[in-house]
Amino acid sequence: MGTYPGARRGRRRVPARPWSGPSDRVPRRPTIPSLHRIPAALISLAVLAGPGLAPAVASTSEPPATTAAAEELVLGPEHVEAVRARVEQVRADRPVGPQPDAGLAPAASTNPVVTRHAGTDRYATAAALADTWYRDYFWDETKSPFPKEFEKIAFVANGATFADALSGGAAAASWGGPILLTKTDRLPSATKASLAGLRPDAIVVLGGPDAVDATVERALRAYVPTADNVYRVGGSNRWEVSAGTAGLIGRAPVAFVASGENFPDGLSGGAAAGTVTSPLLITKRDSVPSVVMSALQEVRPQRVYVVGGTDAVSDTVVWRLSSTLRVPVTRVSGTDRFAVAAAVAAVHPTQHGATVANGQDWADALAGSAFAGLMGDKLLLLKSDSAPLATQQAIVQHGLTSIDALGGTASVQEKVLTTLRRLKVDGPGAG
Repeated sequence: MGTYPGARRGRRRVPARPWSGPSDRVPRRPTIPSLHRIPAALISLAVLAGPGLAPAVASTSEPPATTAAAEELVLGPEHVEAVRARVEQVRADRPVGPQPDAGLAPAASTNPVVTRHAGTDRYATAAALADTWYRDYFWDETKSPFPKEFEKIAFVANGATFADALSGGAAAASWGGPILLTKTDRLPSATKASLAGLRPDAIVVLGGPDAVDATVERALRAYVPTADNVYRVGGSNRWEVSAGTAGLIGRAPVAFVASGENFPDGLSGGAAAGTVTSPLLITKRDSVPSVVMSALQEVRPQRVYVVGGTDAVSDTVVWRLSSTLRVPVTRVSGTDRFAVAAAVAAVHPTQHGATVANGQDWADALAGSAFAGLMGDKLLLLKSDSAPLATQQAIVQHGLTSIDALGGTASVQEKVLTTLRRLKVDGPGAG
């Protein structure tokens, strides 16, 4: 990971001037109205401020971009309400299993509608999901006008590693934006094409320059109205990035915690967190990184969900969270990653939708976590050649009649989706 402390964005290209620390900077308000400032009481993380901030762009022939204060990147209540209103509009157009005619009793059961979103690689798959659901539905003003408080925020993370995007799924869902994937030093053509079609108001880069370097950051400026609207959440390690990403959401009634040393539990946990506009933070198995604990204290949750069994997050960590935060801490676990995802599905009421992806690799599910959280979906995991029983049971139990599957046939074979299509589930309103 890189060395960027906290969340940052690029500035307009201005003549370079000597840098002597944060006290010289006059913070400028963002051009996006609902990027509210975090109250001063929240800015207590060492990762978010302090001397020695590195320039956001390495030395080039162009003037370097400089950092922006992290307090410019907190989610405002107006935006949250606008996102929720937009989701309700989109759900009305979502394909579901056959429904009864008006005035008739709900059907006893139906088969789910399963739609595959795939590309030639992980970058193209994330782009395909963004194009279908964000460009053509959620961000499409021709279908219905946007609430004035809504801005289009896209998130970009390294597609070769999972750490930075785990917490990003909840943040992207809360903001109502997709996660797109990039290589460290090059923006893939599929990601470029998707951004060109999405036309975001702002882009948030997840991770430091070792994950997403300055070349990519500069390239991203071509897809936003001004260069000022490219932000970065960074840190010297994954724990700092996770803490900074939680700051994009701010205070929340609940928080989710999952292992940052492996990916499966954080995928489903991130989706569940995003559904209720709450953060997912990552931890070590046997200890909570201090920056993560500080971030949780700033979130001030009334309850914490720990996702995963003791092999992923020890009882010592659960005890530490409970004793430090002084709130109920509930473990959500299962016999394996598939059962854990199914257990997480029971945390929130269903919206009759599911997002499914290969649980043996993270690539496709990273983008899926953000989408599932936005739509109120369950994020469920598959094997490449079979649908685990826990996943099938969750679909039936929660009446999930609309399923979005991520990845091509190399990731999830067609016979797996056929299995899901043959399930008999109670449709919405069937009880």
